[in-house]
Amino acid sequence: MKTHDMIWRAWRAAAATMVGLAVWCGPGLLQAGGLVPYKGTIEGEVTIGSTGDIVAPPAQQISSHLGKGVQVYDELVITTTKTGLRAEGLCRSIAANGDELQIQFVMEGPFDGDETVAYVGYYEILPDGTGRFAYNPAMTELGRGTLAGVAEITTDPLTGVTTIAFRHDFKGTIYIGRARKEK
Repeated sequence: MKTHDMIWRAWRAAAATMVGLAVWCGPGLLQAGGLVPYKGTIEGEVTIGSTGDIVAPPAQQISSHLGKGVQVYDELVITTTKTGLRAEGLCRSIAANGDELQIQFVMEGPFDGDETVAYVGYYEILPDGTGRFAYNPAMTELGRGTLAGVAEITTDPLTGVTTIAFRHDFKGTIYIGRARKEK
């Protein structure tokens, strides 16, 4: 009898602790889920005007967990380095249903006057997405990975406009939460 009562009291105390923790943490923080593999391909084009203005229309993307969609560049800075080119910024990968995944990225590649640049880089997923990617800002690991691709660079000698047609593959991880029903 004593053992049964002790087990019952311990179970009630644990349940009360979990309820208290769920109330204290707020909705979403205790949702089940985790990091899973994430991979895909991005293909697009960027133009740099003769005055340095950058135009980056939405790029086509296909990836696990988003499917077919577009990648929109909210911030994009392209600079020359001692050995080549560097691109960095913020983008949103937008799924066909409108869910958005916010990503920070850096890409670099050697450029020696050749028209083709092989580049590598990395990305990190940020908590500013929407829909199924509307992560709780308190979460610290939402996914990251690497990317590798090729860019074809051409410059019109009359206008000075440079066009960069690019395609890269990426692989890494993404946080996928398991849906829970709200009451």
